[in-house]
Amino acid sequence: MVILSEQQCPSCGGQGSTIGISFDEDVLHCQDCDLCFLKNSVRPMSANDNGWYSELFDFSQNAANNLVAEMQDSYLRQLSTLEKVSHGRNILDVGCGIGIFLAVAKSRDWNVFGVESSEHGAYFANKHFDIQYQSSIDEFPANTFDVVRISHVLEHIPEPRDFLHQLYRVLKPSGILVVIVPNREPLCAMFVNRYRQLFSKKPKLAGAIYPDMHVLGFSTKSLNKLVNSIKFNTVSCFTVSMGDITYYPLFYDGLLSRTKITNIKFKTFLRYYLPMIVDNLGNPFSKGQWIVGYFAKNE
Repeated sequence: MVILSEQQCPSCGGQGSTIGISFDEDVLHCQDCDLCFLKNSVRPMSANDNGWYSELFDFSQNAANNLVAEMQDSYLRQLSTLEKVSHGRNILDVGCGIGIFLAVAKSRDWNVFGVESSEHGAYFANKHFDIQYQSSIDEFPANTFDVVRISHVLEHIPEPRDFLHQLYRVLKPSGILVVIVPNREPLCAMFVNRYRQLFSKKPKLAGAIYPDMHVLGFSTKSLNKLVNSIKFNTVSCFTVSMGDITYYPLFYDGLLSRTKITNIKFKTFLRYYLPMIVDNLGNPFSKGQWIVGYFAKNE
């Protein structure tokens, strides 16, 4: 592994410059590849998710089935897309949480495999969906999978090139890598940041990069440049926002509820709903809330 200087870009090796702060930490931007990132001494300090999902320990099978039903339609649409571009049905989901995506894929006759660091997530998937996880990508032979999926994972990885090389190794020739990450500056955050930059050379930045969690901040440009540099070809790369029926339906993970929608307060509208509406307007211009990328392994 190459040792980077404090402000050196972990994607392309270029020199980053400070564009603002997030929770008192400098946010750096690479002019060469457009990646935003925290300093190289800060990124490895990000928290792990080993304690996540512990509150689901006593979930009943019926409650687990309800979680699957909530996301089934969207995940079936995603799998339908994969079935059009993939040559086989061996799929690895890295950072797969409690296994809802894999449970839906399994019901559609995919051969499913997962890697997850949370023991609670692994317990849940094994108990409710009969899916057993591995603890490391290294446990799989080279050229094993037709599809590798990483959803809300890459933004947590301090050294993304090493991680992507691991995924490249286990994918079959022409295999598909699916990447879903937060957009580091969707349309609403862009307006907020431009306003704050009028009054400060080092403003507090709105967006999806912050210590202890999201140590990398992607745009469609920076994601393409990073993944392409690991010998993947871009099949498609675009942004979506809350309300997209294939990726982020309105009731995704309980972030919105019908109760909230029928009892909207003005402050709630300004803080949550208005940014959601604005970010949807940014989708055609790569300024939606999340980035979705499909990439093919190039030998």
